[in-house]
Amino acid sequence: MKTRSRLVGYTLVAGLLIMAPACATGFSDRASNRASYAMESQRRAYARGYDSGRDKGRGDGRKGNASNVEGHREFRDGNKGYDSGDGDRGVYRDAFRDGFTTGYGESYAANHSDRAGDRPDTQR
Repeated sequence: MKTRSRLVGYTLVAGLLIMAPACATGFSDRASNRASYAMESQRRAYARGYDSGRDKGRGDGRKGNASNVEGHREFRDGNKGYDSGDGDRGVYRDAFRDGFTTGYGESYAANHSDRAGDRPDTQR
């Protein structure tokens, strides 16, 4: 009888030892998938912001308007393209605004300096 009890005990311990790593791996994989999706969501938000900022910067630069990133509603809202599946709205908004600022700055500078009146060699 003692041998049988020990055998059952050993079997239970062996089962727990086998199952523990599997459970930990499942949790780790789910956490990794969530983190990966969150990073992808931030990447999409940045790209959307960059595209919007590039368009607004191009327009302001061509018109000769003063550079004003924060003057654009899309920047202030920071939600363009947001979906509830994208996770935390504040994190999305921050990534969108970072992209918007970068896209706007690059496009504004390129289009503002292309205007003939702004080139030093054409001013008299």
